[in-house]
Amino acid sequence: MGSVVYNAFAVVARRSCDHDGHSRDKWKDAGLFRRAEPKHYRAQGYPQQAEGFGTGGKCSLIGAIRGAASVEFIAMSVREAFKRYPKEAEIIGRLLAGYADVEIQLMHCAHVVRADLDTVLKTMFRTRGESARVEVADAFGRQAYKKWNLDHEFSMAVGAVKRCLKIRNQYAHCIWYDDYSGQLAFTNLEEIAETNDLLKDMSALTIMHVDVLLLQRQEEYFIFADKFLAWVQFEGRTRSGELKLNVVGRPKQLQPPPMHNP
Repeated sequence: MGSVVYNAFAVVARRSCDHDGHSRDKWKDAGLFRRAEPKHYRAQGYPQQAEGFGTGGKCSLIGAIRGAASVEFIAMSVREAFKRYPKEAEIIGRLLAGYADVEIQLMHCAHVVRADLDTVLKTMFRTRGESARVEVADAFGRQAYKKWNLDHEFSMAVGAVKRCLKIRNQYAHCIWYDDYSGQLAFTNLEEIAETNDLLKDMSALTIMHVDVLLLQRQEEYFIFADKFLAWVQFEGRTRSGELKLNVVGRPKQLQPPPMHNP
């Protein structure tokens, strides 16, 4: 026999003690299980994830409950998910907080061409919204960098900032949880909140996953964007005659990382 764990995004059947070796097979036949079982979860005694949250999911859940020793109702929280994936959580925290480094470096890119820190800083950071700040910095710097034949490099730098912002916003506006797939899962409630369709269940949500390797690539891209912005601003100051030599090395170009795992 086993126990059924139920939360807002997934139904997970978990064996506490296997007196009935056929119980899980009956649940699988009833359509409760849909995803292949990861080896490391099998070793820990976790069966497969059950997806489905609408009418069909409830019917399958009833079938599972009838064959289970007990039923647990839990609310999966971000805190619990991060406890289970501490390495991923650590990098996600650095990405969310570290976007400020990229944003400030962009501000410096804009202010050096005007020699007016006060105006640039106040204009950018009195502007509401990160996307709008990027556009303000672009407007401040575009023509000056074009004059110094750095318009392509400046465009690349702004593009890298926008990619970092997209990654940051994805993680800032999502809900994290453990769907027992072996990877940290997340979804965005705004996706279905913005539709005009009648909402009956959570089945329309897009479930995405990340792991340490992907998050490391994203963090490396944040570091690249920061360094590339620094090179662009120092190169601009050098070509304008303010500096005799650009002491900042140009970082190796990185391709933008995926937003999430396939």
